Amino acid sequence: MWSLTYMLLGPLLELNVPGLDIDHNLIERVSGFKLLGVHVSNNLSWNLHVDFICARANTRLHYLTSAQQ
Repeated sequence: MWSLTYMLLGPLLELNVPGLDIDHNLIERVSGFKLLGVHVSNNLSWNLHVDFICARANTRLHYLTSAQQ
C-alpha cells in the first residue's frame, strides 16, 4: 500500500484548491516532507530542515555530556 501525499508551493497556497481523490482514495495534503534527506516546506524556506538538524544535534550533544559525567 502506497502512502500518497501532495504539497502546494508558492502562490498556489493562497488558492482554495479542492482535495485530490484517486479511485475514491483521498490524498493527504502536507505542508512539508523529507526528500533525499532534506526537509522541504511548502514556503521553500530552510526553517523546517534547520529545526530538524538542530533538534538532532541537541539530542546527540545531550548523550555525549551524559556519557562524559
